[in-house]
Amino acid sequence: MKLYTASLDYAARHGSELQQLRLKGNMICLYGDCSRRAMKLEHIREGNVFAADNGEFIFSGCYSLYDVRSVYLPEVIRILKEKGVSYAFRLEDPAACGGTLDHAVSDPALSNDRYTYVVRFKDETEKDAVMPECRQYCTFHFLDPLNAYLIFNDSDPKKAVLSIHDAIRVKEEDIIFLSEDSEL
Repeated sequence: MKLYTASLDYAARHGSELQQLRLKGNMICLYGDCSRRAMKLEHIREGNVFAADNGEFIFSGCYSLYDVRSVYLPEVIRILKEKGVSYAFRLEDPAACGGTLDHAVSDPALSNDRYTYVVRFKDETEKDAVMPECRQYCTFHFLDPLNAYLIFNDSDPKKAVLSIHDAIRVKEEDIIFLSEDSEL
């Protein structure tokens, strides 16, 4: 058995090939920027293992396999607080299948249904003041001009997946990272 690891974009383009690999007894790990909740709702039939938040949280079914949050998280929260930015960071509750815990929330109305780290800027001026200060810690992925989700610069799905090989009973050499250059 091998563990084939692919991005959600790759899976969208090569779903039938991944399904064939799965039917042959292999495991499929999908990774992306979205939260555990979004992975479960949208991709549960496509894989066996999922790396949410760009690899910060890995799960299979209701089992948490990896939960290592960015070392930059406290500094980004400090900057957002200092600048008065609205944010909602709700992390996975490892004791609840799909539940979350408020980690840092300044605006309870912000939804984390799709992404774990959500921010809302009041205006372009606030956005322009915050983004350069956070650049060394994270990237902002805009959903519209003033709403974004964050991906931390130290998150790495490949490193995270390699660290769980014992938990999923796969040898490290049997973990295959797929890309458009890969041959199945």
